[in-house]
Amino acid sequence: MGATLYAHLPGVRLVEGDVTFGGGSLRALPFDEWVRFDDSFPYAAKAFGRSAAVFWVGRPQLDEEVETGRWVESAIWPLHAAFLLDARAPLLPTPLISTNYVLWDARPEVGMIAPSPHTMLGPAERELLVYGSPITYPFTAAELAVVERRCEFLTANRIRALDDDIGAGLQVLEETARPDSWYGGDQLVSQLHGFVRCMAACEDLLLPGIDEDEKTDITRTFGRHAAALLLPAHGDREQGAGHFSDLYRLRTALIHGRMGPEEGDPDQSRFAAGRLLLRNVLVAALLLKVRAAQPAPLWQVLRENLADGGHQELLARTLAEMATL
Repeated sequence: MGATLYAHLPGVRLVEGDVTFGGGSLRALPFDEWVRFDDSFPYAAKAFGRSAAVFWVGRPQLDEEVETGRWVESAIWPLHAAFLLDARAPLLPTPLISTNYVLWDARPEVGMIAPSPHTMLGPAERELLVYGSPITYPFTAAELAVVERRCEFLTANRIRALDDDIGAGLQVLEETARPDSWYGGDQLVSQLHGFVRCMAACEDLLLPGIDEDEKTDITRTFGRHAAALLLPAHGDREQGAGHFSDLYRLRTALIHGRMGPEEGDPDQSRFAAGRLLLRNVLVAALLLKVRAAQPAPLWQVLRENLADGGHQELLARTLAEMATL
């Protein structure tokens, strides 16, 4: 039996209308089509129209031995991760908190009508479908083409199977994009929470473990490693290292209570920089892991490059490829 998956993408807005994407299509679903398989809100046409709910509609390969919910999760993960890794590091909640649908095929050749649609209700149920996400991001057709390439990269390289610091970093990006991380509309506390968690994920990627020998000046090392990764071919690497070290100092001040959200004016604008840094570090780390013949821990590649420049060409190629991913 085959099936069509309707996966809701909370917060995504299509600037130029429906587009083909990932073997299916991204569609702002008309209300009349939605109520044909979900009539829970028959009088919500205006609200649904304003929300402009975007679905990925496609037919992922169905494994009938896998439970339906796990099959849907597996199909949705690379799609959502590809949007999370957009250059804006957007706060796009996982489709799994909203409502998704599986429409089963009929099999007239054996006299079988289509079973009732399978509705997967997440914690937000139909709230984000009918009323929309409070945070939205517009995507042009050109931007969606880049997201699609990223989705193909994640799928082809089985990135979801990673259980290392890269996988953990991707999980932090996802968790801090959920509405339950938005602290009831307190934007400052939400930004502070996201900043600290994203910087901790960056630390795990960029710094040696506690049993290594280079945790002497971790603030300086963090800045130098981030600059070596993201600015390998630029003469302003020292300036960049200073910027990344300053972000790490802000993280330290917040964690150790030397600064609180009520004092935030000078530093609030930098809270979003932690999420953006994690996005950039993750994309570079993924490319290095896939492209390197014998991938070493990211911090080790960066330390060796700073010592003798041996990875300069590899890092420069990675930075160039980041622009297309």
